[in-house]
Amino acid sequence: MFKIENIPNILTLLRIFFIPIIIVFLEINNEFYSWLALILYTLACISDFLDGYLARKFELESSFGRFLDPIADKILVVSVIFILVSNTIINGFFVYPALIIIIIE
Repeated sequence: MFKIENIPNILTLLRIFFIPIIIVFLEINNEFYSWLALILYTLACISDFLDGYLARKFELESSFGRFLDPIADKILVVSVIFILVSNTIINGFFVYPALIIIIIE
């Protein structure tokens, strides 16, 4: 059954679900699919904000969420950067800031 205390974890799982879809859309290398990837990435970022906000505001923190949320964030950011670099959307000097983001992330 759907419970309010599961919402932050559902949002985290939704973010993980979006990752392969975003990657496929970026790999298609078509303007339409690039926009769809951007929209899904934006929704994933909003879900990251919402799950943290809801978990803190309504005291819905769980050990599952504490474990999985940072992993989902890292996988999302690093996978998108990898795809953008491999497709030479990020190239030249801008690879270095992307590398720093990956190292710090």
